[in-house]
Amino acid sequence: MEIERTFIVEYKSFPDEKRFVKVYLSKGRYFLQIKEGAIKEVTKEEFNKL
Repeated sequence: MEIERTFIVEYKSFPDEKRFVKVYLSKGRYFLQIKEGAIKEVTKEEFNKL
């Protein structure tokens, strides 16, 4: 996967604790990495909600 940009964002699904995740942008597709080795593709709309 060719990574164009990497974002570090606060994951708002965990309001009681600060959790930051990496989001990778590759060829117009967004990939969310919550923990090491677990990567999930998300839509642009899901990315904008983070």
